[in-house]
Amino acid sequence: MASLWHETPLLYSDSISSRLGCDVYLKLETFQPPQSFKYRGQSLFVQEALSEHGPEVHLVIASGGNAALALAHACCALQVRCTVFITEPAARKAMLDSLSRLQADVIVFGQDYVEALREAEGFAATDEKIVMVPAYDHPILWKGISSMISEIAEQLPEAASPPDAILCSVGGGSLLGGTLLGSASQGWDDVHVVALETQGGDSFYHLCVTSTVSSEHGVTIATFSAVTTLATSLAATASAGSVIKMAVDHRENGRGGLTCVTVPDELSMYAALEFADEHKLLVELAASTTLTPIYSPVLFDGIFGDTLQPVSGQRRTLVFIVCGGSKVSLADMASYRAHLEQMDGTMGQAWVDGFAVAL
Repeated sequence: MASLWHETPLLYSDSISSRLGCDVYLKLETFQPPQSFKYRGQSLFVQEALSEHGPEVHLVIASGGNAALALAHACCALQVRCTVFITEPAARKAMLDSLSRLQADVIVFGQDYVEALREAEGFAATDEKIVMVPAYDHPILWKGISSMISEIAEQLPEAASPPDAILCSVGGGSLLGGTLLGSASQGWDDVHVVALETQGGDSFYHLCVTSTVSSEHGVTIATFSAVTTLATSLAATASAGSVIKMAVDHRENGRGGLTCVTVPDELSMYAALEFADEHKLLVELAASTTLTPIYSPVLFDGIFGDTLQPVSGQRRTLVFIVCGGSKVSLADMASYRAHLEQMDGTMGQAWVDGFAVAL
């Protein structure tokens, strides 16, 4: 089965490497056809569903945007019927136009993912040909996303492989699940994984550091009654249970360990603006959340301390997963800048380091 996703660039950043004192590589998942890593998992799921159920299969998904767009791309490529339940906040004209161009049927419903999911499940129950497609919680999705780590292993210089750490954002958990699964398949048990979220949607962080609410999959899961972060692609009320189990196992059994980080939306906005200036790429807040340690020395030191000192003269290696995302525009970037300037007036380094972050 030939993959539909593209091999994406692994960019060595001279400027970031110079500032951080280690070799920094950026895995640019924004170059997938639907602009995000989700295409790896969604396209594999479509291929598996088509193989199992035949060409009459009808795939249905509830999504805040990026998973829906990834599914629609794959369904259009394979000529499979697709219906998308998308939340009202995500139903921007550009998103709806893209879904329409990809021949997806679109139903706008609900203020958040849970509401859209319930409506989609009711719709799916009306036709035996319908297969519900998960937005983030399924082993096939993680398997597809794990291909990203296989590419990184091939793209890194021999002296830099395995990397000392991989940094990625976490919402529902599919990206983290694929990162952990891919790392395990490469034998990268020593790699330090850093999972970053924004405050107001940081269910995974609360799992790692606070008391909990409910339990399944042999681990305890933190849940949110409401999500308030502006990084809506990270807006999951709870992370996938099986991914949580993988993360706990990596943290407790892997020598590299796992660190959970939560930052305010404003720090993600700042990182998005700085990254655009530095590398001329627009990324949505879900992706720039991963990049926040690059632009906050206090946060970077809080995560790594002195663990990245060169060994035998060889510099350490970090890989940042720039997960992409279609929910960003020049107007969004302008609004981020206006918001930050209104708060402080300067957006200087002291302003950035003054923000509280949690590890």
